[in-house]
Amino acid sequence: MRTSINKKLIGSFVVGTFFALALLGWSLVTIEGLLNTMNKMETLSSRVDKTNAMNFNIQKLIKISDEYMLTGDIKKRDEFDRLITELADILAVLGRQKGDERWDEKSEKVREEVTKLSEMVVEIMFIDKPIGNEKATELMRKVSVLGERLIKDIERFNHIASEDRDGLAIVASRMAERTRLMVYTFPVVGLILLSVLYVYLKRYISRPLMELYRGAERVSRGDYTHPVIIKTGDELEHLASGFNKMADALKEREEKLLSLLKVVEKVNRELISATEYKSRFLSNVSHELKTPLTHILGFSELLKLEESDRLSGAAKSYVDNIYRSGKSLLKLIEDILQVTRTTVEDIAPDRREFSIRNTINRIVARLRPLSDSKGQTIRVEIERDVNTITADEGMVAQIIGNLLDNAVKFTPQGGTITTRARRERRGNMDTLTVSVTDTGIGIKPEVKERIFELFEIGEKGIVREYEGLGIGLALARKLVEYHGGQIWCESEVGKGSTFEFYIPLERIDTSQ
Repeated sequence: MRTSINKKLIGSFVVGTFFALALLGWSLVTIEGLLNTMNKMETLSSRVDKTNAMNFNIQKLIKISDEYMLTGDIKKRDEFDRLITELADILAVLGRQKGDERWDEKSEKVREEVTKLSEMVVEIMFIDKPIGNEKATELMRKVSVLGERLIKDIERFNHIASEDRDGLAIVASRMAERTRLMVYTFPVVGLILLSVLYVYLKRYISRPLMELYRGAERVSRGDYTHPVIIKTGDELEHLASGFNKMADALKEREEKLLSLLKVVEKVNRELISATEYKSRFLSNVSHELKTPLTHILGFSELLKLEESDRLSGAAKSYVDNIYRSGKSLLKLIEDILQVTRTTVEDIAPDRREFSIRNTINRIVARLRPLSDSKGQTIRVEIERDVNTITADEGMVAQIIGNLLDNAVKFTPQGGTITTRARRERRGNMDTLTVSVTDTGIGIKPEVKERIFELFEIGEKGIVREYEGLGIGLALARKLVEYHGGQIWCESEVGKGSTFEFYIPLERIDTSQ
């Protein structure tokens, strides 16, 4: 029959609680009995002391009465008052103390006799001339007889209290022995119970859990050869069985995964080889296209310069179209070359000092004829503390040039393009932040997340209206990341876009 962990824990708790309560109850009963006995002994001791004091005061009262009868000294009255007051206090204390029937009977008799004696002594005390006074002599005789009888009653009274006290002392001694035994026994029994509980829990709970923990460590290291063996007859045994099955399943899946990884690694190597082959092929083709295209541009420019007088208006227009188309095609080829280069090679920026102000102005001057032909306005806003920076001038120029090319391309007639450059502190580094804002067609939110991907040209419906292969922004992001910076876009359809990037600076010069 299997016993669950819950039942084992509850059983251990119940057994331990039962023994603890039993020991605690026995201790409380013993201590309470001892305290009650001690209180009774204290009361009986008080009775013995009070009866002794009463006996002494009565003897002294009789003696002083004899002296007063012989001398008639009225100064004895002060002692009469004091002794009678003390006797009254003793009687009051004894009257508040209740005992058994025998004690109560004796106590009542003694109080009556003491009261009567006190009254007779007071009567004697107020006789001014007691010497030879028959009344005083008779009263004194009665006081003496009553006093002797009262002293004997008080002695018996005292004897009763002493016997009771001695009996309780024996009982208290026995209880003290039991209390001492309890004080020694309680910790010993507690330690035994704790030891038994510790051994039980260690055998059936702690040790199996540690075995499971060590098994989990072995599995984490890839060791599936040592199963976890637990024989406790509870959930831990079921858990160990399930753990072993899980380890067997993991071993089988690991073997399958290793086989699959080998296949994936082989395919990955083939894909990398294919990608490198395609990139190199594209680079070689671009180089081969660039050479004849450069000749076409050169010949068309010579044709315009040297044969312009002999060309008709239509021929001049054809030559201009050849030249512009060649320039656009050359830029596309250069972008493709740059993309293939950044894809295949790990390029590090060639950081040198240069004037970012001059670079921006040079790019704007290159694009101004095209923007003027569309009636666009290009603004340049460079803060005064931005001039010389340390970065890769070619890469930075290509980033800004690509952003401005797109702005001019996607901004309609009469639009405005604004280029801003400023210095910013980001964390613990200086950065150059450049933004290009246009009043163009804008970008839809669902497209904005993809525009920095290679060959992504935004909305497919605008392909025929605007030229481009979707290389410029992807290349710009790559070059910004080479510098350790970041580029992003904010746009609203129909109102324009803002492309902004920052790059960390090794040094920035504020000189003008």
